[in-house]
Amino acid sequence: MKEEDKIKLTKIDCDKMLMALIGSKEMVEQWWQGPNFAFDMRRPIDVLYSGDEGRQSVFSYLSEHCYGGYH
Repeated sequence: MKEEDKIKLTKIDCDKMLMALIGSKEMVEQWWQGPNFAFDMRRPIDVLYSGDEGRQSVFSYLSEHCYGGYH
């Protein structure tokens, strides 16, 4: 699978988790665009697109918050 496809699928999964956690499309978009302490004040969207490790980091972060670490 191409990296671009992996990112797209991961973002879809992350958006679903974010909707469950924060409940609105507007807040989901703000989360992606805002600096985040968990990512050394980088925007989650930038971390997602930074490569395989970044993609996994964002997904794991959200999974832990959404499922309590059980995913």
